[in-house]
Amino acid sequence: TSTRDSADVISRVASLAAACGAAFLLWQASPPRHGSLAGSLPTEPETSEAVLQLLEATPLKSSVNSLFVDLGSGDGRIVLSVARRFRCRAVGVDV
Repeated sequence: TSTRDSADVISRVASLAAACGAAFLLWQASPPRHGSLAGSLPTEPETSEAVLQLLEATPLKSSVNSLFVDLGSGDGRIVLSVARRFRCRAVGVDV
């Protein structure tokens, strides 16, 4: 079981790294407006597709028990797209 536990930890770290990469792509795609700390523009379809392609390389694709968490999910387009494409659980958190 220690090998399985190690694989699970590696899988979770890889998923977290991919999520961070996806968040960075989204942040770059929506520059902040003047006087604001965050942009409030809807996610462009090209950006959504780029994020989904990035996530193809993660364990989300191979496990129905996967959970995708989008911090700063905005209108939730990425969360919904990930849940549909990967058939995983997905949660969006935004303030």
